[in-house]
Amino acid sequence: MENILAMTLVFGVLLALLGAVGTAASGITNGKQRTVATSLGKQAIENLQGSSYSAVAMNLSSTGLSTDPRLTGSGATRSFEGERLVGGGTGQYRTTTVMGGITYVLTIYVTQVTPSSGLSYRRITVYVEWTPSTSGRYHQLRFSSLVYPLDYSSYPAGSGLAEVSGGSIAVTGSLAEDQFDELRVSLPSVRSTTAASTLRTAQATAGGFGAIVDLASGPLDLEDCMATSSSSAECHIPSLDAVSDNDAGTTLTPSTGSAGVGSPAGRIRTPGGIDLRLPSGSSTAQSTVDVCAACTFGDGDSVPWAGASTSAADARARF
Repeated sequence: MENILAMTLVFGVLLALLGAVGTAASGITNGKQRTVATSLGKQAIENLQGSSYSAVAMNLSSTGLSTDPRLTGSGATRSFEGERLVGGGTGQYRTTTVMGGITYVLTIYVTQVTPSSGLSYRRITVYVEWTPSTSGRYHQLRFSSLVYPLDYSSYPAGSGLAEVSGGSIAVTGSLAEDQFDELRVSLPSVRSTTAASTLRTAQATAGGFGAIVDLASGPLDLEDCMATSSSSAECHIPSLDAVSDNDAGTTLTPSTGSAGVGSPAGRIRTPGGIDLRLPSGSSTAQSTVDVCAACTFGDGDSVPWAGASTSAADARARF
């Protein structure tokens, strides 16, 4: 009797183990099939994304399109989830692929999306359907992606850069009766950049005169410059930025940016009698990404435009 009970217990444990192994094996198999389905769906999306915009379309004469329960309308006016199908493609919209003994059905829809403002674009929707061999139950995955019409002929995704570096004058060692650790004068400079792609931007920067004087011993006599110690001073470089873009949702000024600033004259006199004078002047920076008749700058073609300028007399140093 005891032997019969022991065998019954062992048999029950073995059945439980076999069931667990079977469930695990089924889960692994289903996981592999899901991985294959995911790969097929992403590949279908990537193939269309790598095509020209005009090729992201459907063949509206495809077999089975007229009886597809996901579609409404007829002929060239068929819609998927309220969006009109885009015609012009050549391939079948529904295909089958057999991998690992499982048949995967791919269904691809390309629809037109027309927003309330801005250019229309296209949506790719892909369904991958299959019936796993282990459970016999129908499975389905859905993938979606958007494609935008970047017209590189009439609206290039390009950028521009213009820069004038004013250079600098540097002195070290002894000059007259002064011992310089550093004397540096920065000359006016301008820089402008533009970019035209999904977001159009323009930025201009203008910089005026500036100077740094660092002596072994002072004192320095200053006008409109800042002493950093008894023997060193700095005449701050005035600069101005103007930034614009075509996205009203950013902190940048939408469409246009323009400003001007004046820089005061600066003067530094050393104990040895060197008299460094930086002239007063003005800096302006302007930018636009749209036509702006009231801006009085730009060339009016709505292409990103940026410009910067500085105006000042000559800097002088007397010994």
